[in-house]
Amino acid sequence: MGDKSALSQELGGCAVVQDLSEEESAELRALIKTVRRSRLRAMFAAIEEALGHLPRMLRGPAKKILLG
Repeated sequence: MGDKSALSQELGGCAVVQDLSEEESAELRALIKTVRRSRLRAMFAAIEEALGHLPRMLRGPAKKILLG
């Protein structure tokens, strides 16, 4: 699958992708992946910080509830 079609699929069929070159598509796709990873890391860090305010006995069950 080419970068353009992968990016288009990732963005839900966004028509703007068709105006991008393959290089631009690859770069945008890499940037999106980087941002998503960063946001995921930040979310997990926030959850860990919030769990630190709970009594130790409740941290395990609360973590299971929050993270599934």
